[in-house]
Amino acid sequence: LSVPSYSTSAASIPVVNNLVVVADAVFVTRDGEESLIETKQITLEQGDTIHTSKTGRALINFFDGSSTHLEPNTEISVDELSMTKAGSTTIKFTQNKGSTWSRVAKLVDTKSSFNIQTAAAVAVIRGTLIAIDVQEGDGGKKITEVKVFEGLSDVVANGETVEVGSGNQTK
Repeated sequence: LSVPSYSTSAASIPVVNNLVVVADAVFVTRDGEESLIETKQITLEQGDTIHTSKTGRALINFFDGSSTHLEPNTEISVDELSMTKAGSTTIKFTQNKGSTWSRVAKLVDTKSSFNIQTAAAVAVIRGTLIAIDVQEGDGGKKITEVKVFEGLSDVVANGETVEVGSGNQTK
């Protein structure tokens, strides 16, 4: 799996969030209606739920230069996509199941955030390459595994915060 490169140049940051269908079937639920994405790209909105089929893959290019790749059998819900007049950005989504790879642009503004929430944890990401896997364990309990490939990420679970550095993981 290769995660696309990105630019953090202020002149090249897009103002739209695009969902790109990489392979096979990708579905978006918007305003309670599920649709198969029949074009290669759509504009993603806050409140959308995206899920990939058993062979589907998708790429989200966020307005701040960050990107998230959705593997097969993955579902995420977009909770917040915003930018203040002062330039602070917030990207927050819930990963309900499956695997994602995220390359997060370095957040230089301390008020900016990129968070991925799961049933078991929250990854607070600031300029890193990270993989998150959410699977169902014994008794239907959701298990979250966070792997950091570059940079640092804070992972909050059960009231504890763990800093996960490059080359490390937590479950």
